Amino acid sequence: MRDPAPTPDQATEPYQWRWLILAVMIVAEIMDLLDASIVNVAGPDLEKSLGAGSVGLQWVIGGYALTLGAGLVLGGRLGDRYGRRRMFLVGLAAFTATSLLCAAAPNIGSLIAFRLLQGVTAAMLLPQGLGLLRENFSGPELTKVFAIFGPVLGLGGIIGPVLGGFLIEGDFFDLGWRSVFLVNLPIGIAALIVAAKFVPRKVGDRTVQVDMAGAALVVISCALLVLPLNQGQEDGWPL
Repeated sequence: MRDPAPTPDQATEPYQWRWLILAVMIVAEIMDLLDASIVNVAGPDLEKSLGAGSVGLQWVIGGYALTLGAGLVLGGRLGDRYGRRRMFLVGLAAFTATSLLCAAAPNIGSLIAFRLLQGVTAAMLLPQGLGLLRENFSGPELTKVFAIFGPVLGLGGIIGPVLGGFLIEGDFFDLGWRSVFLVNLPIGIAALIVAAKFVPRKVGDRTVQVDMAGAALVVISCALLVLPLNQGQEDGWPL
């Protein structure tokens, strides 16, 4: 079966859809980073809807950042080994799916679990962006791309609370806090369709080794650091 994904010209001609790739990377990675801050304003709504206490809210917000940060190195290595396009598509599809799970969470325990899982998918998605841009841009164009890419990504942390406040205040279709996760669905699906069609395929380097034991140690170390910070004060653990 013929691969529907286009292949960039290996001659001197640059890939014609490269600027569309930049747009998709920006949209997908802003969505990724946005979720680290967009939930911050949903606290009162979560307390009212799911009965979330202060510790539960800390896990909803901090759990995502924990698994995202702990998985970044592993996500980057998987992209090197199996191809950045493949890992980007897998990460984007999984991130969109876990956003739906978060929106449908029936209780605070489920929401925390789904947020931890969403952070893992974000860690698979986020590292692929810069690699894909390096594969499709070069020379002065690459400098321009990074000049655009960096500042725009920085806006993700600023836009998050503003967008979250707008969605919760508007309470569209009586969705409340669930809308801060559902907003990812149309964006993620559109980005996935465009990326599958226009991001060129490039085979990964199977000689790259993925240190699963090291990745597990990073996750465990981060968890052991965050657990007492989140849980200790509530349960009266010693200083």
